[in-house]
Amino acid sequence: MATSSTSDLPTARRYEAPRWWRSNIYGAILAGMAGASVLCVYAYIFLSHGNGFESMLYAGGLIANVILAIACLFPGNLIAWYPFAVEVEEGKGLIIFAPLKTVYIPLDNVKEIRWSWLTTGWRVRLNKRQRALTGFTIHAAFGAQGRDLARSIQEQIARRAGSG
Repeated sequence: MATSSTSDLPTARRYEAPRWWRSNIYGAILAGMAGASVLCVYAYIFLSHGNGFESMLYAGGLIANVILAIACLFPGNLIAWYPFAVEVEEGKGLIIFAPLKTVYIPLDNVKEIRWSWLTTGWRVRLNKRQRALTGFTIHAAFGAQGRDLARSIQEQIARRAGSG
């Protein structure tokens, strides 16, 4: 009977943002859902009180906006743009944890990581899109965990480049 030693298995390190950042991300999702509800109410008002093609067109635009936003966030993976936790699997890939979604990114798909003042954090760019996701941001709110995570990803990229 063959057994594998634990040194043969890839190790995974998990980096998490503080609890208040996680609450902030979930709060943004709740605010977005409230905004979508308001748009649906406006669409209902336009449909029920409007009496022409223009009001139907406007209501249809509002509903299409809500549907498109939901499609981009969940099936399109854009919900993972600002994750609250990232797990780095040695030599394999990254697991991104976002509200109601977990996205796996193979290490071969990670192009670069650099600090961005525009996104206020470490911006990880991908070689190929994962549905609509072209990268993700390790926000400055991660603090020391974010710097360690960025360093770990940089090491993984350098290790991959050295072996390839």
